Amino acid sequence: AFAPVPDLAAVVVLDDGDEALQEERAPTWHARDVLIERAEAAAAPVAIVSSAPTVTALVRAESVEAPPPAIEADGWPRVEVVDLAAEAPGLGLLTNTLVDRVRGAVDADELALVVLNRRGRVRLLVCRDCNTITRWDAEDRPAWSPPSGDIAYLRPEFCPSCASTRLRALSVGVQRLARDLAARLGGRAEVGVVDAATDVAPDAPVLVGTEAVLHRSEVRRRRPSLIAFAELDQELLAARYRAAEQAMWLIVRAAHVLAARPRRETRLVLQTSIVDHEVVRAARLGTPDLAADAEQERRRRYSLPPFGALAEARGGADALDVLARELARFDVASTGAVVLHGDQEAGSSATLLVSAPDIVALSAALSLSLPAARAVGAVRVAVDPPRV
Repeated sequence: AFAPVPDLAAVVVLDDGDEALQEERAPTWHARDVLIERAEAAAAPVAIVSSAPTVTALVRAESVEAPPPAIEADGWPRVEVVDLAAEAPGLGLLTNTLVDRVRGAVDADELALVVLNRRGRVRLLVCRDCNTITRWDAEDRPAWSPPSGDIAYLRPEFCPSCASTRLRALSVGVQRLARDLAARLGGRAEVGVVDAATDVAPDAPVLVGTEAVLHRSEVRRRRPSLIAFAELDQELLAARYRAAEQAMWLIVRAAHVLAARPRRETRLVLQTSIVDHEVVRAARLGTPDLAADAEQERRRRYSLPPFGALAEARGGADALDVLARELARFDVASTGAVVLHGDQEAGSSATLLVSAPDIVALSAALSLSLPAARAVGAVRVAVDPPRV
């Protein structure tokens, strides 16, 4: 994105939803945005090519070109959705459909991948009677409502849907899932585990892992025929404003891996309790517009990027207190910047989330407020952080 190209004539960005295109270190630039700015300065055209363009790409684009619906749908793998809410109690994530699909891949001497992600502090409680999912965080408070005042939030003791007290935490990790899957397969195949800490993926006919398994070149070269997301709810219900878009990109990543084989030979299995979610419907029908349209409307309604600007400040609690006071000094009507949320983390570190109508207003408010805060301590600012 920063390569010296004095005679820049055109820019092509592939898969702008890939989080690898965003720098995690400050300043947290995104390659797409840098290239768009460079292209505008050079009066060069920009093309963003993706199976599921981000909302930012769609909003900034002057025109959107898509293949005919039938051709687009045929470009996606065959998708099978397993409704976890309709499964018999006691099966957990190893539904009969999932085990049968893995067994079929093993019998055909083909590679099967089972993906299970566990991210962040949010945990899910599922009712044993009606399978309703309740989302709570690690501090036993509702993930959708941070504590305020003297109100004490406790872990729920009953299901908000049917009032049953039979709740269980969804806490199965890849190690346990691999062990249980091997048992369900009756020893017919070795089941390996792959995560970010794995040096080399095992040469096993079945691999269970986090999404890191989809990025491994040695796995892609084996051309898997089956990829199953054991619990997509962890992505769809993640406490992040980009959860739906990131879940869609995760499915796109799996589709890219399966594209090494003919469509008739591959299958993508999505296990979820939210079968009518726009991401699930978009994947099943091969129409990513369903997810993009819903996400765009949601972002617009709540003034989230690209219809607003966000910045996350991290640093010492004292420095962020100063930052919050400095931001409060300026008239919201003039800068538009407001502090949405502050969080005291372990020790003396803290985070602060700042919102503004656009990136210009956000930059102005931060430039006026940060000097005083940084005089007290180090403050790291991430503009439009990917996982807030």
